Amino acid sequence: MNEIFIIGGVVLALILFLMGYGIGGNSIKKKVLSGELDIIGGETGEKMRQLQHENFKHVERWGKVGKLVHSFGMIPETDMLGQKLSRAITEEVMVNFGAVLLKTDDDKFAAIATEGMHAVSQEMLDLPVNDPLVRYMSTFPEAVIISSKDRQFKPFRRLRERVEEVLLMPLRVGEDVVGILWAGRIEGSDKFSDGQKAVLTFFGNSLGYLFRNRELVEEAKERALKIVTSLVKALEQKDEHTKGHSEHVAAYAEVFARFLGMEKRAVEVVKRAALLHDIGKIGIPEKILSKPDKLSLEEFEIMKSHPVFGAELLKTLGFLKEELLLILHHHEKYDGTGYPYGLSDERIPKGAVIISLADVFDALTSDQPFRKAYSIEEALEIMAKMENKHFEASMLASFLEFIKGRLKEQHQIAG
Repeated sequence: MNEIFIIGGVVLALILFLMGYGIGGNSIKKKVLSGELDIIGGETGEKMRQLQHENFKHVERWGKVGKLVHSFGMIPETDMLGQKLSRAITEEVMVNFGAVLLKTDDDKFAAIATEGMHAVSQEMLDLPVNDPLVRYMSTFPEAVIISSKDRQFKPFRRLRERVEEVLLMPLRVGEDVVGILWAGRIEGSDKFSDGQKAVLTFFGNSLGYLFRNRELVEEAKERALKIVTSLVKALEQKDEHTKGHSEHVAAYAEVFARFLGMEKRAVEVVKRAALLHDIGKIGIPEKILSKPDKLSLEEFEIMKSHPVFGAELLKTLGFLKEELLLILHHHEKYDGTGYPYGLSDERIPKGAVIISLADVFDALTSDQPFRKAYSIEEALEIMAKMENKHFEASMLASFLEFIKGRLKEQHQIAG
């Protein structure tokens, strides 16, 4: 029995020595040097050297994971946060597939981002809030492994990817589950390890409140946007000729941006900016806005201030930074004769050009105080003459092609 205690004491002393602790103290003294391990020698020394190396690797990895989680707090938008996190799941948990599901208004968890998966599979990840799998995994304090052999795996049997095992971790805010972190591995790969479970658990425990805060921020932004949009509508309602103008421009701009192949987020920026492009007219005297004749040079100079006024107004909201840039420049012209800054060529933001094209088209095809609306064919002919003056040639050609194609489909223009 004494021999057992002696051997145990030696092992304990070696472990403490490896960790850098003094036998009689409680604080870290120093790092263990390789030369000190050489004193031990033999197979034991080699194993301890390997253990020390693994410990350093673990410390380094967890330090990286901790910094990564901290960096997520700097990401302003929920969609972008989801994309970054789904990629982090595949890289840091070291799995084939990663996904982030968030709770929606229609009582389900829907994937907002995936990594390594087909777009069709993203829709198949949706889970009802009352799904037995959701209730099952919510009873555990850590990530849960579900094998393809388990009955809870049923929701994932339809995936195009050959997933053999999934690792699930709820995003909690108190007792409420606001989302799910999803990791999957393909058939034939190594089973999930305790280390992989630990990393996904850490992500889940760290990020629940972050997503909730993002949700609250998005709701506040949406309310502010509705208020500002209502101001634009109220302004347009005062004049029969401008009623619905911003909504028309936004509709044209949104669909044209998609026609050009712009990314979803960029399309949304263009749409919001188009809805608000004339908000600066709130600062223009009503006698100028509603004048039945063409404006004088002095009146036109006052009218030209509305993009700057609109951008300054939106700047106070603290968001819509990309949108206000498009609003500021939607009256610039390709040849540099526009306003407020006389930008030319490619210096004019693409989104501003899209809004300008939609704005001009809607203005031409709408009644104005000083003239009747042009027909669609007449409007397109007028715009064609703006090539390399108001608009760059290829962008203008794309817009004319877009309008002709859309209206031919609706039989509103001669073929």
